Amino acid sequence: MMKSESVPLLAASLRTLLALPFQSVFCSHAGFLENGRALLEQKLQHLETLQQNIVQLYEEGLHPSDIDRQIFRKIYPIIQFPEREWDTIHIVSSVVADYDDRKSRHLRPRANAL
Repeated sequence: MMKSESVPLLAASLRTLLALPFQSVFCSHAGFLENGRALLEQKLQHLETLQQNIVQLYEEGLHPSDIDRQIFRKIYPIIQFPEREWDTIHIVSSVVADYDDRKSRHLRPRANAL
């Protein structure tokens, strides 16, 4: 995943897309997929499970780099180029940042309504 990408935003986009009526998709990487909807549903389920696992480990006190090493044991060659722009740590970091943001918004005091 690239540094500028976000797993929570990808999941939200998939939810928006899956609210539409369709079955097939054209993927720029894989071409025409007759069962595209089912594949996107699987992808969303995978991303949601991944997010839950990352948040659970983070709540247990693990640092994002430790979570990354625990979940993503394989080191992909592309990570080396260019300057780690593509890296699994960005997956973990995006989930942790979203979690921290949601948590801080939840803890902020609300203005009194008159």
